[in-house]
Amino acid sequence: MCNRFQMDTAYEQHERGQLSASQYFSYLRNVVEFKGSDESFLKGWNAVFVREVKDVVDLLPRLKSKVPIYLLTNSNPTHEVFWRDAYFNTIKLFTDTFVSSTLGHRKPDKAAFDAVARKTGVALRSILFFDDTIENVEGAQAAGLRAVHVTDPSDVRRALTLEHA
Repeated sequence: MCNRFQMDTAYEQHERGQLSASQYFSYLRNVVEFKGSDESFLKGWNAVFVREVKDVVDLLPRLKSKVPIYLLTNSNPTHEVFWRDAYFNTIKLFTDTFVSSTLGHRKPDKAAFDAVARKTGVALRSILFFDDTIENVEGAQAAGLRAVHVTDPSDVRRALTLEHA
């Protein structure tokens, strides 16, 4: 069942807020041939959230004392309800949170970065962006942001050290 799931066009539309949860779940149930209850479906849907990266989370309070920090995430309303609750103490460390399904744009699209810059009043060239997906990093760089591909928490520490050296 899981090998049939793909982050396809419908998935991206859901993350842009173009498909409601019920529309997307109906589509996805057919793709993965899932016959279980809505509760089981939702439990599996939210199982992608395993844990926070403690080494990075531990950097946030010190960083926030120096500069505003923002969260830009490709997500959908159902996942957002889950992670806002599960990671409440971490989310509140961010100056603001931008969710693709609310913005109507998702990373790596330039429009997502433009929307965040407009809403924060921060010029694209002044934003230091971190992401674990190379396509998002390349999209950010193409949009004019300074961007770091994160494969390990040390990438974040190293970039912040260089930034404040």
